[in-house]
Amino acid sequence: MDPKEFPFIIAHELGHTMLYRGNLPHDNKNGNDSFADRYALRFIFEYYQTYDKETLDYKGFITKYHIPDRVSKLAEHLFKMKAK
Repeated sequence: MDPKEFPFIIAHELGHTMLYRGNLPHDNKNGNDSFADRYALRFIFEYYQTYDKETLDYKGFITKYHIPDRVSKLAEHLFKMKAK
């Protein structure tokens, strides 16, 4: 586990908490991790849009915020949607 990914990991776990409202998930069969990944990505993206004054493309965002490779396509899509 890369310590630089801890903000994403914490946001990911917060996503599980938001989904289950305090109940622990039993498995990942229903896309629980996918939901948590999307939640974490949006959470960090909101931070970027609100507080970061640097203009980044999605690759710069992934690099700066240490977004895991597994959600890089989601980050690209999020940037494209926000550009419209």
